[in-house]
Amino acid sequence: MSAIKLITHNGKLIVQEDLNLNGLESSNERDAFLKYCDPKSALVLTTISRKSVFNAFFRLLKIKYRAHVKARAIIALNTLDAYVIDFLVRITGSDVKVFTDTEKAKHWLTAK
Repeated sequence: MSAIKLITHNGKLIVQEDLNLNGLESSNERDAFLKYCDPKSALVLTTISRKSVFNAFFRLLKIKYRAHVKARAIIALNTLDAYVIDFLVRITGSDVKVFTDTEKAKHWLTAK
């Protein structure tokens, strides 16, 4: 089962990945898709669980085709995970927004 889905929201394409499933394979699939996107056009939505939060977060930061990404959002599965991920975002200076609600994350991404 692929951990990558291409979804549309408000008429825009979003690369949705679930790093709880197949972290490394997911990263490779995501990068393969981003390679063919126009610069600053891809929207990336990632779901991370507590058991994989640190590994998944740092894999997310290692996007090969970063220049192709317009905006990135992370879905934390609960509030505690969201605080941990938000802390990591702040100390790493990443341009990632953290959410606990998938629909809010989709709306934020498509509004960018």
